[in-house]
Amino acid sequence: MYTIVVLGSRGVGKSALITQYAENRFEEEYNPTIEDNFRKTDEIDGKSCLLDILDTGSQEEYKSLREGGLSRGQGFVLVFSLTQESSLTELVETRDRVLQARPGGEVPMVLVGNKCDLVSEREVSKGRGEGLSAKFNCSYLETSAMLGTDVHEVFRGLVRQIMKMTPGSHDYDPKRESRDQARGSRMCVLL
Repeated sequence: MYTIVVLGSRGVGKSALITQYAENRFEEEYNPTIEDNFRKTDEIDGKSCLLDILDTGSQEEYKSLREGGLSRGQGFVLVFSLTQESSLTELVETRDRVLQARPGGEVPMVLVGNKCDLVSEREVSKGRGEGLSAKFNCSYLETSAMLGTDVHEVFRGLVRQIMKMTPGSHDYDPKRESRDQARGSRMCVLL
């Protein structure tokens, strides 16, 4: 299983990205998230992979919940809104918290500029996002949770990074998952 933590400011589309990836749908209505978990099995490079995705809340009062996710995450999606410059600058501090929680090596992550469909409202250029990703030493994608643009590639690309760092240690076995569920372990449910 691959544990992925999605981080970013309020309203950047973290939940919308996850819902589009996990359930192939877009929620029109914005509901602030405290914290949710999603699970999805995906075929990545010919391997069946189970992803456990933590959708973090962005409110300051839920900071302790986010910090717990930082220590158990194997990969991180850092999301900002292309229509909100301040959401990009806030990610510098977020990335620093990830690195503090995961000392001693590379941390798989991807920088995501969401809402690329809102061209007329754009405040962050593609060059600015690419520049920050170079500084962070991670990949960069521009997505639209509404249209599904590059949403799957965000998660699949991150799993590929994790696989490179820990080859063979996270292969998903659906038969083992069924046996584990029969024994009473956590169910595989999309919320």
